[in-house]
Amino acid sequence: MQNLVAKMRKAPKKVDKSYGEGIDLEEASMNEVQQYANLLKNDEIDNYNCTSWCRFPFYDAHFGWGTPVWVSVSGVTFRNMVFLMDSRDEDGIEAWLILKEKDMALVGSNKELLAFASPNPSIIYN
Repeated sequence: MQNLVAKMRKAPKKVDKSYGEGIDLEEASMNEVQQYANLLKNDEIDNYNCTSWCRFPFYDAHFGWGTPVWVSVSGVTFRNMVFLMDSRDEDGIEAWLILKEKDMALVGSNKELLAFASPNPSIIYN
């Protein structure tokens, strides 16, 4: 615990050294996020990103017309992304992939993966 406290005490000094004293941390954070977003959009860099949304209660959301039958990812402008989400019945995990067509074809033909996965499962829920 002492080690953690010592690191936390040094952190503000480290930020001051990196960005200069009196820096607006919100602005600096947004600049870092923007730089990362630019890396993701760079065609010369081949990167793949994965995020887990497991254990978020998406299927418990209720906006006045009942809970969702199926939750999906939309409006994503990045490529080479994998989103992991609990299935509605919480008996499995859905993987939403945003890949180039050639990469998706590789995923769709991977027999080892397909032994454990169902591409394009039915959205009908009983």
